[in-house]
Amino acid sequence: MSTLTRKLLIAALVAVALVAGIGVYFQVYKASQQPVFAGPKPPMDAQDQAIGMLPATPLDQLPEPDRTRFAERLREAAQSIKPGYRIEDERLFLYPGGFNAVEKISGSYLSGEFGYQLDSDASTQVNGQNVDYLIWRSGSWLRSQFDDRIVAAVQYSKSVDPDSDERLLGYFVMRPS
Repeated sequence: MSTLTRKLLIAALVAVALVAGIGVYFQVYKASQQPVFAGPKPPMDAQDQAIGMLPATPLDQLPEPDRTRFAERLREAAQSIKPGYRIEDERLFLYPGGFNAVEKISGSYLSGEFGYQLDSDASTQVNGQNVDYLIWRSGSWLRSQFDDRIVAAVQYSKSVDPDSDERLLGYFVMRPS
């Protein structure tokens, strides 16, 4: 093999490695550094937001005693579901709908934007109340090396008021402690 052929082969290998590295940076690392929540609404695609999917009321719009009490209940539920994790970000709501819509709409967004996959779809008891939860995490080994976050959606099964069907719903971005 001539010196020129060797140099061309090495240059080609370096170019391939450079392109692969740039691809990993943009597809894996950069996505892992983006905030999961892009505003005050539940995580969903812009198109779903535009047509009013998941019509949730932010807890921030409630009077202070209820806001604090409901927020503490949701945080407590999230921490009991994932005790080795700390909450980094949250979005807290009253939501009149069922949990299936949360899974479908938020799952589509989290999968498309961050490569997350649904890891858990379960229920548990928190202080004697039934809580449904969903957990999404990185869908590939490579992505999980850069992004150790999980997203938990937590919803109390019972409504906050007997005259209403609004339930507490919280989204939490969490990382290992």
